[in-house]
Amino acid sequence: MDNYGLVESEVLLTRTCAACGRTRTIQEQLEHSSTYFAHPWNYAAGCKTNCLACWLGVGAGDEIDVGPESASFQEKVEHALR
Repeated sequence: MDNYGLVESEVLLTRTCAACGRTRTIQEQLEHSSTYFAHPWNYAAGCKTNCLACWLGVGAGDEIDVGPESASFQEKVEHALR
């Protein structure tokens, strides 16, 4: 399994998300959501400090606008497709 440059001790360490306070290990995220660690989401850059939901902007503290008329929604879709 690709650990995206993280050593085993980092991957197994229980971490608390800086944004929402949820606890998790990077190993759990790798097992269930490994596709988010690479481009375009690049979760590997934020996995030490944030849970995946907060990194993606859909965590407990995030305001989520799902209306298709929303410019921010359209920008997020376009960015994800790059």
